Amino acid sequence: MTKEHVAYVNGELHITHRKGAASVSPSSILQLNTCLLSQFVPDFCDAVDEFHILIQAQQFWLIGPFIHGAIPAIDALTRAHPEIPRWEMHLHKLPWRLRAPSCLGLRLFPDAGLGCFPLKALPAHTQLNYCTLPLTYLYWPEHDKS
Repeated sequence: MTKEHVAYVNGELHITHRKGAASVSPSSILQLNTCLLSQFVPDFCDAVDEFHILIQAQQFWLIGPFIHGAIPAIDALTRAHPEIPRWEMHLHKLPWRLRAPSCLGLRLFPDAGLGCFPLKALPAHTQLNYCTLPLTYLYWPEHDKS
């Protein structure tokens, strides 16, 4: 089994996942979302809840917090390409199929995994207000009036 990892090499994001490997050119990235999960995570997990979503024209990449090399690769990408639009989001729920499987293969905890998905599976909307699921799954802290 191939170890999942992400690296920023030669100006591209190289992603190795369960189904193979891919290179993502920065010019193909329409938006980079830094997401925080508001869903309950048990205290014993000591989970990092920040993960990233790279939106492209027909698909998006979900890059979870526990993927080897993900944080340094995303940092290098954003330093090299500050022109990529960035959003910070809070997600209330993470759909089951976007969760990372645990050691038993079950997706019990809401930790983001790694994978490429069609835009219709996006639990939010893109910059073009393309809405795929009800907006109850997403909120922006600056608009929170509570």
